[in-house]
This record gives sequence, C-alpha cells and structure tokens, in this order.
Amino acid sequence: IGVPDARLGQAIHLVARAERGREAEALEALPKALANTLPNFMLPNAIHWHDAIPLNANGKLDRVALARDLAA
Repeated sequence: IGVPDARLGQAIHLVARAERGREAEALEALPKALANTLPNFMLPNAIHWHDAIPLNANGKLDRVALARDLAA
C-alpha cells in the first residue's frame, strides 16, 4: 500500500497476516524472502502485521481502510 512520505512522496508499506501460531516464523522469514525476490526499489519501508485484513462490501481488500489505519 502507498503511504504518504515526506521524502519520497509515497512509501511502500506491506500489510500482512500470518497464520495463527506462525507469527514469529513469518516475522523472520518474510523480510528475507522479499529481499531475495524483489529489487531494492520495490522493498517495503515497513511491514505491518494485522490479525485480520479489512475487506470492502465486495470481499476485496479495503485499501482506503488500510491507508487510514496506517496514517493514524
């Protein structure tokens, strides 16, 4: 998700949800997997862990709600 950033204009923040009981494993593995897969300019500046990802009425990712949560 793009989040306003004073220096870059927008910064990439990743919102993720880990399976119950595997949070610690995901916290360690995800940044390494992203660094091995993505080019530097696509790496997120921050990773935000959520228990539930907000969905809109159509069942799709609610980007407005996520952006509002991250801006707060």
